[in-house]
Amino acid sequence: NSHYCNRSIELNTIMMGKVIEYNNNYSIKASKNDDDIYNNSIVYPNDIITISIHPKINQFVCEIRGESMSFIDGHCNNKRFNKNDAIIQFPNEFTADFINFSIACVWSTSYSSGVKLTDLFQLSLHKGSIHSNDSTSVESKNNDN
Repeated sequence: NSHYCNRSIELNTIMMGKVIEYNNNYSIKASKNDDDIYNNSIVYPNDIITISIHPKINQFVCEIRGESMSFIDGHCNNKRFNKNDAIIQFPNEFTADFINFSIACVWSTSYSSGVKLTDLFQLSLHKGSIHSNDSTSVESKNNDN
């Protein structure tokens, strides 16, 4: 469906016949290697990052924004998905030390209720093979100097 891929996921876009409005009743939930992570966390190329909307809802679409970022088995060139526990596909190689990226989701409880936009969820993919369950470990090491 061309509307599914071409409509912007942002405020004031018309989707399902109504203007998208902000509402934080639902939010984006991210996990790294099965542990919940917070907005603005650092992730690494060997981490498995899954994205869901919380609480669970059937009618939603999420979009990943960032250089070479995508979802495994997503839609719209793997930039969007509409099922929980979608896995982020990181680029195989990247030249920068890190890539900041974000996820935006819209949701609806019914056709007549309109479409609502969640808060953005932002992450930073850093180079290296550091495998850490503590997303603040890099920052705390830097603060000891």
